[in-house]
Amino acid sequence: MQIVKTPTQRQNFSGKWHVDSTYLETPPDYTFLTARETPPLGGDTVFSNAEAVFHSLSEGLQALLENQEVEFASDVHATQRGQQLTNFSGSDADTYRAVHPAVMRHPRGGKRALYINEEHALAFKGMTREESQPLIRYLTERIAQSEFTFRLTWEKDMVALWDNRLVHHHAVNDYHGALRVMDRITVNDRGLEA
Repeated sequence: MQIVKTPTQRQNFSGKWHVDSTYLETPPDYTFLTARETPPLGGDTVFSNAEAVFHSLSEGLQALLENQEVEFASDVHATQRGQQLTNFSGSDADTYRAVHPAVMRHPRGGKRALYINEEHALAFKGMTREESQPLIRYLTERIAQSEFTFRLTWEKDMVALWDNRLVHHHAVNDYHGALRVMDRITVNDRGLEA
């Protein structure tokens, strides 16, 4: 999938903290992102260590979250609707929805990481969106804290790879009037074993 922000666009793709495609029944395990065109200044991607964020929470909140599931949707933020959220070959769906644990237990080694994200989390299962929002907002603020984050400054043809089960990210929208073109490939573990 190619992600493009033209010089005339104001809104960027993936500007909120998220894990890729959590609204799918089987979200991708890994993302490869290649910078094809970068702005002269800005357009960085910020990553957050979701395992460290989870372990920074109180024991009580960790226990609460480990027993929760979250409903994710592709259209949580109406302004994000469009090609970037429905660019799946052969699909006519306008909205994708899936339920996943609030805490991801990594299948290789069992590391636990916060899996809730601002861009696609609709509500905790069995709760309303209004009831869920204060906790989702609090957790997103924790994800964004500097002690958990790394900011990547892109250069043309640079490639980044990350494990979506352990990392959150967002694209910084600070390059209005410039072109940014990224090629994204997402895969699952089974795709790497082939």
